[in-house]
Amino acid sequence: MRRRRRILLLPILLLAAPGLLWLGQHWFSQRRPARQLVAGQWYTVETSSDAAAIDLSFEHGERYLLVVNSLGSSSTTYEVSLAAEGIAGLESTPVVPVRPLPPPVLEGADELADSREQVQRVAAVHAQEQREFFLHVTDGDLQDPNSYARVVGRLVGEGDDIRVYLDRQLKRRDLTPGLVDEIIDVMDRQMIPAMAERLGTYCDVDGDGKFAILLSPWLNRLQGGRTSLGGFVRGSDFQGELESPFSNRCDVMYLNSSLTPGKHLNALLAHEFTHAICFSERLHGGPGGARLPDEEDWLNEALAHLSENMFAGGWSNLDHRVNELLNAPHEYPLVVRDYYRAGLWRNHGCRGATYLFLRWWADQFGEQGLQRLIRCPDTGTRNLSQVAGVSFEELFRRWSIALTQGTTDEAPDAYETLDLCGELGRWTLAGPRVEPWDVTESTRQFKLVGTSSFFTELHAGANYDGVRRIHIAAEPGAQLQVSVQKQPATRPRLDVKARWLTAGSKTPRGAVSSEKSRHVALELALNTGAEFQVESITFEPRGPQPARQLRYRGFDLQNSALAWNRTGGDRSGRQVVVPMEPQNRLQKGCIIKVAVRDSHGQRITLRRPLGASDEWLSQFAFADSTRSTTH
Repeated sequence: MRRRRRILLLPILLLAAPGLLWLGQHWFSQRRPARQLVAGQWYTVETSSDAAAIDLSFEHGERYLLVVNSLGSSSTTYEVSLAAEGIAGLESTPVVPVRPLPPPVLEGADELADSREQVQRVAAVHAQEQREFFLHVTDGDLQDPNSYARVVGRLVGEGDDIRVYLDRQLKRRDLTPGLVDEIIDVMDRQMIPAMAERLGTYCDVDGDGKFAILLSPWLNRLQGGRTSLGGFVRGSDFQGELESPFSNRCDVMYLNSSLTPGKHLNALLAHEFTHAICFSERLHGGPGGARLPDEEDWLNEALAHLSENMFAGGWSNLDHRVNELLNAPHEYPLVVRDYYRAGLWRNHGCRGATYLFLRWWADQFGEQGLQRLIRCPDTGTRNLSQVAGVSFEELFRRWSIALTQGTTDEAPDAYETLDLCGELGRWTLAGPRVEPWDVTESTRQFKLVGTSSFFTELHAGANYDGVRRIHIAAEPGAQLQVSVQKQPATRPRLDVKARWLTAGSKTPRGAVSSEKSRHVALELALNTGAEFQVESITFEPRGPQPARQLRYRGFDLQNSALAWNRTGGDRSGRQVVVPMEPQNRLQKGCIIKVAVRDSHGQRITLRRPLGASDEWLSQFAFADSTRSTTH
């Protein structure tokens, strides 16, 4: 009888098991045991219905870095609020430690990479001395033939794989000397061979055996004269079935005839030729030469920007874009399928996001994965996930964490090829903008565009010693992701105070500040009391897309026009007075970026805003937390 009961109970238990398991998991998630977070460890915070809550202890002056992401629509800006309430003690910490990414899944990778039939180019046919092209030059509809201008190009140069044509509006002497020869040499000797091995090649749509480049002044006055471009490649040209003027039915790149030889030209050629490869591979790269779906704009541009470093080694087209993204990461979406329709064509911050994301992706999964991205039948986020073997949601979270760490060893999946707290080309970086929040004061609200990130450092008032429950809530559809890290107590912190010197006042070394040429006084100090050396002080005009920075390096700060004194007290410090450019360049104030290195070799960077008329400030409304990197 007892055996019969066991037999009857077994099916019941099997049927009930899924429900019991769900109830157990649900109960555990609601009753996650409270615990102190380990300093330096990143944690994923559970979210539900675009909201999250976590208990954090501030009993010994602890600080926490909070990263709030939105995976919602890139066309939507979401309102997000942070609130804190005091509680008696830790009750719930619904977190999971973030572990390093697994090795890339390469199953089927060889089959994917070899799925297309290699294009066999015919022997080069005799070049036409003149060739007809059509360019879309107005702000009108792409489907309107009246929006296109007919351009006749004359052959002005030819290489092994390249033919260069010049718009007949111009003569060869109108070009910068050496431009045509430089284009041919760079493409024949560098770009085409190197990219063929690592990314792919052009498909030779017109069967003439060579890639065409047209130099034209039209690129100075596109969209009815409102837009100037250095160069571009048009996907429709690679579709031989389309008629003129909508397609030139050839593999062609358009370049501005005002270009000059140099690093920027090389970066431009690498960028645009990558577009040509992507169009070629996806238009003819499926099994049997079948067409693959068009890649989404953001990933297409990410591949092209990454090529600028891989094959040209330049930053002229990237440094300012990376800086723009880091200055306001919550304003620029990553995933934008169609830049033109979204009104984000050539948006610097968006381009900076695409480059930084794919650079990090390639650091984690290898540059060999880029060719698989180009040839994958999927597009956009699905493409990245399939090749990496990791969901896009997890990739996005890991990338946002990597942005906070730069090249330090603290990040589980850090950048291997970039230092986001150092110098990049002509620009000085200071990591992503991090805004402080005193959890003992009022709530914080901010706006977060879909597929972007917001960074904030949580701290309590000097006299507070307790636990706070942090609430994060967003508008429906934001698809929140929340990650948190307890800051190591040993991390050095840099304090910066800044003010404009009033007109007529003298610096400690005798220079006079005036309305046209003002000086900024700074006080720098480390909380550890350690000695330090100033590596650089940078001033950047506030506002979108600043044209340039004013940067003083350590050796510059020793010249006679500057004051450099040590402060007293129990903390090591410096007083520096720096001359600025004419005030009309800084009507909206500026962002100050300071980098110092302490006696232990740690570099500490900090970003501070300074208004157009600010005096000494002990605290800034939008100050950023210190980022520390060890080299």
